[in-house]
Amino acid sequence: MCATANQTRVWTKFQSEITSEELAVFKCAFKNYEGGDYAPIAVSTLVRNRVCYSFFCNVKREYPQEIYVPAIVEICLGDNNIPKISNIIVYER
Repeated sequence: MCATANQTRVWTKFQSEITSEELAVFKCAFKNYEGGDYAPIAVSTLVRNRVCYSFFCNVKREYPQEIYVPAIVEICLGDNNIPKISNIIVYER
């Protein structure tokens, strides 16, 4: 997780308008990622010691047939502001 246990996490409310900067962070974090096709549809942010993003996504799965499931993806800016996926919660049906 992005914040330590003794910090109060104050996320913004989810917004469906994802900025080009937020989308660039998402795409950079998912570069070379395998495990489904993630499409962000809303974003929330947390600013503490570093910036963290929580993306609400549609995930396209292709086993045994093509289906879509929702997911929450947390991405934090790490060393040198490089985005890194810190958590993925997929809500399987």
